[in-house]
Amino acid sequence: MVQMHALSQAGKVAPPTAKRRVLIVDDHDFFAACLRTLLDNESDLVVCDIAANSQHLRERIDQLRPDLLVIDLSLGTENGLELGQQLRALQIATPILFVSTLRTPSIEQLATIRHAAFIAKSRAPAEFLAALRGVLTPQDPAGSQSPAEFAFCHATAKSSGNPLL
Repeated sequence: MVQMHALSQAGKVAPPTAKRRVLIVDDHDFFAACLRTLLDNESDLVVCDIAANSQHLRERIDQLRPDLLVIDLSLGTENGLELGQQLRALQIATPILFVSTLRTPSIEQLATIRHAAFIAKSRAPAEFLAALRGVLTPQDPAGSQSPAEFAFCHATAKSSGNPLL
């Protein structure tokens, strides 16, 4: 019998053979549609929904139980980092990949949200997928890796001198 990862057994992470479910939270339809196309073409990923704001996300998250949230830092009048903090306060531990075209959070801001990372929307699709998978599969199976370390999960970010993806 194959032994599954401890987090898989606890129901917190999908088994390695299952498609990982991604819920996108972005108020820009074009980016969300492009991201859906990118992720749905991957053998291990599927977009389970797109939410344009925090209200829609809260209505759907319990029902959909995504493996990852991709949250824009700017959701109209809403702040994506604050949304991430609110989710953690509600005991929602789903990993988060924050994205933005205009803003870059500091390591300190990112560190306030457990299991979170950031990547600029302008990065290449392969880099985006690597960052997404890095957040989905932390190096520490107990999940104790710090959010700041998630921000360093992609080699290009380190080599470019940019501490954030």
